[in-house]
This record gives sequence, structure tokens and C-alpha cells, in this order.
Amino acid sequence: MSFQTQHPNYKSYHSDKYHVLNIPKQIFSELQGVILKAASKSGNRDFFIKEMVRLMAENIPCEAGEAWSGSFLLDELGDYARRLSKAKFCNQMDFFLSLANKKHIDIIDLNNSFESHDFGYEIVEYETGLYQSEYEWQLKPDITESVESIEDTINTVQQFCKQTCDHLIQAKQQLSQDLSDRDLKDAIRDCLSAMEACVKKLTNKNDIKEATKVFRSNSNIWGKDEVVKEGLSIWDRMHNLYPDIRHGNPHSSDLSFDEALYWVERITSYVRYITKIHLKNNP
Repeated sequence: MSFQTQHPNYKSYHSDKYHVLNIPKQIFSELQGVILKAASKSGNRDFFIKEMVRLMAENIPCEAGEAWSGSFLLDELGDYARRLSKAKFCNQMDFFLSLANKKHIDIIDLNNSFESHDFGYEIVEYETGLYQSEYEWQLKPDITESVESIEDTINTVQQFCKQTCDHLIQAKQQLSQDLSDRDLKDAIRDCLSAMEACVKKLTNKNDIKEATKVFRSNSNIWGKDEVVKEGLSIWDRMHNLYPDIRHGNPHSSDLSFDEALYWVERITSYVRYITKIHLKNNP
């Protein structure tokens, strides 16, 4: 399984401690030692190294070298390791996973290299059948996936409100960008628009304030007043705290990643709540 198939939202991963969107350059220097150690166990050193060069070339991608033995082959190994260090992140990750499945490669050595340079992934083994196993990439603990709450909400509302779903998809795309101040504010704006579309459809009102009145006047259906008025409270608070959340507003505001993620999770949690209440009462 390719890295991107296993981790489709990898661009939304965030960590203050670990590298999650790039592999530190030092790991590619240490990679040569891991390969040479495995080659010495293989029974055919030059052939093994040549196969590793071919595997690198496949993932760079480029044509494989022509050296077959001696110092020329060692020079080629170093050259292709440097080329691989400049390849696309997903290609690099696919290479290391393919490498892990090769006989004689020491997975402990690879993971030690990852850990010593604060890389946010490790390679783990899992069983695929009786006496069969493969390796996969596993995230280190405490790495945040910024779109998880959005995906949960999309799954909840996708059969109910397409407009809400479309806004949430846009928010997810914003959080998979470079996470600039504008990306974060655009993500919050899209989540607010998703919430607005949802409550208006649920109540057949054209305004979020009027929609909230409907919720509050039917507490037997929608629940406690403190909960159902939360959506409007967040709506007003966002526009007061971050006036430039809307494009063209001349006022500027500060917004950190953690703060943005907090608001995204609160907004999407509210959308999931009111949608689930509706679906419960309208099976």
C-alpha cells in the first residue's frame, strides 16, 4: 500500500516536535549505512547494493545507474541517496516502506534513525495472514490531524445537506495547505458557512439568528438552551474576534494553529449535534 493511500490526509498533520511533512536530510546519509550493513549479510554485496540503487531510482524517479561493482557502485549509492533526499515526500516514504520489506534490512536501525532526527513516523510490522506480515507507516503519538473533526462531520451530514458538505470539504482543503494565517481563517470561515447552511436548512429560515430562535423554542426536540444557542454564540464571537475572517475587511487579527483548530472542532461538533438530533427525529 502506498504512503498516500494509507495517509490520505498527511498534509493536515501537525506537530511542534516532529517533522511530519519532510524527512530530515541526515536520515538519507545514515541510509547508506543501513544498506551497506544489510548488503554484508546478503551473500552478494554488490548485487544487493545495485538492487537498492534501482529501488531508489524507481522512487526518485529516474533511470538507474550503470555501475555494478567496487568503488563506482558505492559512489552511485551515495549519489542516488542524495537524489532521493530531494524527491517528493510521498515518493521518499514509498521508498522506505519498500526498503523495509527487503530481506536483511534492519528495521530497528531505520526506526532509530527516524527517532534520532525527530521524524514523526516509524515503520511497524503487522500480520497479513498466517506466518505472513508486511510493514506500514505509523504516526508517533501526539501528532494532530487537523481535519479529523471535519471528516467526521462530513460523514454525518453528507446524506442531509450538500451545501454544508461542500463548505466542509473546502475547509478540509484549506487545512491541508501551508497553514498560513489566511488558510486558517479561510478554514474557519468555511466551517461557519457550513454551520449556517445546516441550521437554515433544518429550520427553513434565511438567517442564523432566526434559526436559533426555532431551536430554542423547541427544546423538547433540540435540547437544552445552553447547547442550541452555542452555534449563534460562536458565529458572533468569530466575527468579533477575527473581523478579517471575511476577505476585504481592513482589520487584522492574530490566529494560531491551535486556536484555529479549537474553533474548527467546536463549530463542527455543533453541526454534528444538530444534524444527529434531526436524523434521530426523522429516521
